[in-house]
Formats: sequence, C-alpha cells, structure tokens
Amino acid sequence: IITDLMKSCRNHNIHSMKEIITICIPLLQEADSTIRQSILESITELMKMCGNSDTDFIREVIETFTPFLQDSVWSVRQSALQGITELLRICGSSDTHSIKATIKQFRSYLQDPNLNVKQSAVEDITELVKLCGSTETQLIEESMTSFTPLLQDSDPDIKRAALKGITELMKVHGSIETHFIKES
Repeated sequence: IITDLMKSCRNHNIHSMKEIITICIPLLQEADSTIRQSILESITELMKMCGNSDTDFIREVIETFTPFLQDSVWSVRQSALQGITELLRICGSSDTHSIKATIKQFRSYLQDPNLNVKQSAVEDITELVKLCGSTETQLIEESMTSFTPLLQDSDPDIKRAALKGITELMKVHGSIETHFIKES
C-alpha cells in the first residue's frame, strides 16, 4: 500500500506527501517488525522526495524514528539508523549540533550484537561526520578512534567498514592523518 502511495506521490505536491507521511507515522506502532521496517524505509523515501523545504517537519520525523533505534529487531534498528542519517543529510550541514548529538548516540551501535547494525553504524557515522565538514577536527578524530577497535573484529565485513570509515574521515581533513596514525 505504501509503495503505491509513494508512486502516486511523485505526481503530487510536497503538501500531499507530508499528509501521507503523517498518516504513515502511527503505523510504526505495528507489532510486525517487517511492517515497522517497511514504514521507516518508506517514510525516508518520501522525505527524500520532499527535500529540505521544511526542516521542522524533518526534525519531527527524526524524533519519531529515534525510539526505533532501541527496537528488539535488528532490521528495524538498522532502518532507523539509516533513516535518521538520510533525514539529517536532507537538512544539510546547517544544524551541526543535532548532527553531533546523533553521532554520539550512534556510537553505541558500534557494539551492537548484530553485524548489520554495527556496519550501518560505521557507515552512518562516517556520512554524518563528513556532513559536518573538515573544520570539525575533534569530531573526526573521535570518530576514527571509535572505529579503531573494530579493526580487530572477527567479522571481515566489519573490519572493512571500519577501515573504509577511517580512510574516508582521513580524507575529510588531511592534517589529521599523521596525528591519528602516530596515536594508533
């Protein structure tokens, strides 16, 4: 149903998309985890279509997604991580305070028992730090340091994600590279 709504939204204005999102939000209380996951993903896609025209509405949706970071089902946690990251990307780098707070919150998912959630946390943190930009030296260093233990993870995909995250963050601010390598 939501997919059909999304297809019909492409031909409608932003106001009607917001109405559909508002209708979908209560459906997140559904007991079925696949429905929760689908709704999180669908709302994220609808928000991408809306763009950044209403940052207050985007913040409301982020607040709606936040409790699902604690969901007992890994795929719902992962969809919430990815959705929040995408919503912050839509807002742009104008609200670095919110982005930094989200990064700190996402760091706890670097120890998530599910490998998919852990890998998403690395990728999402990397994207959010990049969104903040090269002037956020401390944030870049803290994020690279939080990825370092994952280089010893038993799963090769986690190791690759951590190495890729560190490499991308080193590129964001080249002068950190030497300092980080000396400390690690």
